[in-house]
Amino acid sequence: MLDNLKIEKGKEISLRNFFKGNHANIELFLDISIKLTQSLGEIHHNGIIHRNLTPDNIFINIDNKEVKITDFSNAILYSADNSKTMIKSNFTGDIKYLSPEQSAQKEGPLGFSVDYYSLGVIFYEMLTGKLPFEADSTAEWVQVHATRIPEKPNAINSQIPSIISEITMKLLSKNAHERYQTAYGLLRDLMECRRQWHAKGNIEPFKLGEFDITPHFKLPTRLFGRKREAKALQKAFERACSGEGGLIFISGCAGIGKTMLINEIVKPLAVSKGYYAYGKFEQLRQNVPYAAISSALTSVVRQLMTESKDKLNEWKREIQRAIGNNGALITEIIPNLNILIGHQPSVEMLQPKEAINRFFKVFDDFIKVFSKMNTPLVIFLDDLQWADVASLRLLKFISKNVDSRFLLIIGAYRDNEIEPTHPLQAAIEEIEKEEISFMQIQLFPLNLMDVTEFIAETFRCNKEKAELLAKILYRKTYGNPLFLSQMLISIYNQRLITFNIKQGSWEWKSESINRLQIPDDVLDLILARLKKLKKEQLDILKLASCIGNKFNIKTLAAVSQKAEAEVAVLMEQVIAEGLVIVLTDEKKEGFPTETDTENYIFEFLHDRVSQAVYTLLTDKEKKVAHLKVGNLILQSTKQEEFNDRILTAMDHINRGIDLVTDSQERLKLAQYNLVAGRKAKASAAFDTAAKCFKAGITLLPLNAWELCYDLCYHLYVEHAQDQVQFFV
Repeated sequence: MLDNLKIEKGKEISLRNFFKGNHANIELFLDISIKLTQSLGEIHHNGIIHRNLTPDNIFINIDNKEVKITDFSNAILYSADNSKTMIKSNFTGDIKYLSPEQSAQKEGPLGFSVDYYSLGVIFYEMLTGKLPFEADSTAEWVQVHATRIPEKPNAINSQIPSIISEITMKLLSKNAHERYQTAYGLLRDLMECRRQWHAKGNIEPFKLGEFDITPHFKLPTRLFGRKREAKALQKAFERACSGEGGLIFISGCAGIGKTMLINEIVKPLAVSKGYYAYGKFEQLRQNVPYAAISSALTSVVRQLMTESKDKLNEWKREIQRAIGNNGALITEIIPNLNILIGHQPSVEMLQPKEAINRFFKVFDDFIKVFSKMNTPLVIFLDDLQWADVASLRLLKFISKNVDSRFLLIIGAYRDNEIEPTHPLQAAIEEIEKEEISFMQIQLFPLNLMDVTEFIAETFRCNKEKAELLAKILYRKTYGNPLFLSQMLISIYNQRLITFNIKQGSWEWKSESINRLQIPDDVLDLILARLKKLKKEQLDILKLASCIGNKFNIKTLAAVSQKAEAEVAVLMEQVIAEGLVIVLTDEKKEGFPTETDTENYIFEFLHDRVSQAVYTLLTDKEKKVAHLKVGNLILQSTKQEEFNDRILTAMDHINRGIDLVTDSQERLKLAQYNLVAGRKAKASAAFDTAAKCFKAGITLLPLNAWELCYDLCYHLYVEHAQDQVQFFV
C-alpha cells in the first residue's frame, strides 16, 4: 500500500500521509496501533489529556515505525480528584475526531476517555480507509457523534478479525465509562491480538478490558453504603411528582456524604422531570439573609428562561397572578426574576410582625405556582447549621402545607454541630409542635464492608486483596467518606501506594500504612496537606477562604494585588493537590491561560478545606482580607446591581470596621450600613437589619448629631424599631 509513496529514509511523516486514504493490513495495523497506544499511554502517565488527537498530529518514523504525538495546544492537566470538576467543552480541534462529550458540549468530569474516543476514530480510519461517520456541517457532526452507532469495521471489510473490530467499537462507545479507561488495558488487548496473529494467522475472540486498570489514582465517584437512604429519597420524589410533596432533613457529621447523596439520587430525577434548586449556607455568610434560598431560586429562574416562548409566557402569567402587587418582595431576594416578570413597584412598609407575615405569604404564593403548573420542584438547602434566622423562619412557614404540593424540600445539616439552643434545633422543634410531617434521614459512617468495596473499586482489585488495606483505613478514618478519601490521597502522595506498570496492578505497603500517625480529625489531615504548599500558594488560598466557598480569579487577584495570570499559576498546584476544583462557564474550558481568566470560578473541595485554610489566618489578617473583599464588591458593582450586592459587601466590611480610621470613610460606610439594613428589613430579615444598623451607629463620630444629623437620626430610629419584640 506504500508503493506509490516516495519517502526519504528516516523521515517522519504524519499518519494521514502514511496511509493516504488507504487502509492498513492487519499486521501493520497492530504494529502501529500498539506503538500509538504506548505513546498515548506515556502522555496520560504524565497526567496530560491531549483532547485533539488526529492523524495530522501523529507522526511515524518510516524506518522503525516509531510513533510520536504532537500538538498539545488543547491539552490540559488531569487532576487526581476531578470528580466535581465540571467542564463544558468547546469546539477545539478537528470535530471529526472529537468525543461526544466534547463535540456536544456535554457537562461532566473530563478524563482520559476523550482521547480514547479519538483513538477509536483513528483506528477505524486505519482499518477501513474511511471515517466512522460522514457529515456536512458542524451541527451534523455533533449529532452523529452523540447519537449514531457506526457500522462495524469487519462489516465493511470481512478480512478484519472480529476482535479488532470490537476493540475499535469499544473505543467509540458513546458512554465514556464503556470505553477503555487506560492505555495499559488497550495495549494488553492489542498485544494479545498480535501474539495470536503471529502464532496462527488468526485471532480467536477473548474478553476485552481484563487488564484495563488505570495507572492514575482516581477516587470512585459513586455512592457506597446508602441503598436504604437512596430508596427512601426516590420514593419521596415520586410522591412529589404526584402532588404529595414532603420535607426531609438529612443529618450527619461533616464529610459523611449528605450532599453527594442528594446530587446522585435526587438531582438527576428533579432535572429530568421538573426543576431543581440548590442553595448552600456558608459559615462566613450567616449575616446575609436568604443567601442560600436566593441562590437556589435564582437557578430555577434561569431554568425557566430556557423554556419555549409559549411556556415561558404561561409561567409569567401564573407568577404575576400569584404575587400581585407584592412582586418587589420576591425580586428583593431573586433579582433575576425581574427579567421574567418585569420591574416591580415598591411596596408599602409595614410594622415588623405584619411585614414578616406579608413577605412569607407572598413567597409561599410564589412557590405554589409550581404546584399549579403540576411541576415538581425540589429545593435542596445545604449546611442548615449555618442558616440565618430569617431563612429558618421562612423554611418553617413554607413547610406548613408542603405535603399537598408538588414540592420537595430537603435540608441537610451537621447534627454534631447543633446544640440544644441552636436556632436550627429550635426550628425543627417548632415544626414538630405544629405537626408538620417530615422525614428524618441520619447518615452514619460506612461499615467495613462498604470501605472494602470502596478500596476495591479505587484500585480495581478483588475484595480479598482490598480487605487488609480496608481494615487499616476503616480503623484510622472511622468510616467517614471524606476522611477516607483524604487519607487515601495522603498515603498515595507519600508513595505508599504505587502502580506496577509491568504487572498492571496497584500495590501498597500495608505495614508502613499501619504505622502512620493519623490525626483524629480530617481537619488536621487537611491542615497537614496545606502546610506542604509553597508560602505563596497558601497565602493566596487564605485570601480565597475569606471570599467564600466559591471565588474567581479576578476577585482573588484584586484582593491579593497580583496579576490574574500570576494567581492562575499559583492556583494550578492547589488544584493538582485536589484541594480546590475548577468550575467554568459554558464558553470556557480547561485551566485559565494568561489572557483568559475572567470567567473561571474556583470552589473549595469541601467546607472542611475552606475551614482549615481560614483557621490559618490571624484575626487581623481576616479583618484586612474581609475589608478588601467588601470594598472590591462596592467598587466593582454597577449602579443597577448595587441594591442586590450591598448586604454581601457590608457583611465583609463589618467584620473589619475597627480597622477603618478615616473619618470620611467611616461616615460613608455608616451610610452603606443604613442602606443594607433597610434592604434586609424590606425582606423581613429584621435580625440582619438590626446588625447593620448597629454597625452603622458604631461608625458614627462622637459629634454625629451635629455633623450628620439625618444619618444619625435614621440609624438610631431604625435600630430602635428593630428592638421591638415580634412573633410570627
